[in-house]
Amino acid sequence: TGTWYEGGQYVTVPAPLNRIPLLVKAGSIIPLNTAQASFKTKHLDERTVNLYPHPNSGKTVYRFFEDDGISVITDNSTAFVVIEMVTTKEKIEVNVSIEGNFRLPYDDIEFVLPATEKRPLTVNKQ
Repeated sequence: TGTWYEGGQYVTVPAPLNRIPLLVKAGSIIPLNTAQASFKTKHLDERTVNLYPHPNSGKTVYRFFEDDGISVITDNSTAFVVIEMVTTKEKIEVNVSIEGNFRLPYDDIEFVLPATEKRPLTVNKQ
């Protein structure tokens, strides 16, 4: 719904079985593997990152771990994807960087904002 609630209080929200509510802290960054999961496509990886920017201004840094899921962990078999989100009243800026030598199994990341978010989003200054 895009409704904001201040912290430190109890809220009651409708929770019908066909639409379970998701309450997310402002500034949250949630990575998802959105590739269709089947035995034929198990080698495919697609990343979507859900962004929940601060309503006014704020900064969040999130690091998530990537590996091939098979090898012993070494410098060449792992990486961290670092996402920094800086939010002002006027815009949302996201910077993405990779720490480590592992070649990620995907080339692109899709960023998704709440449907009610109207501020422009830039990723790595683009």
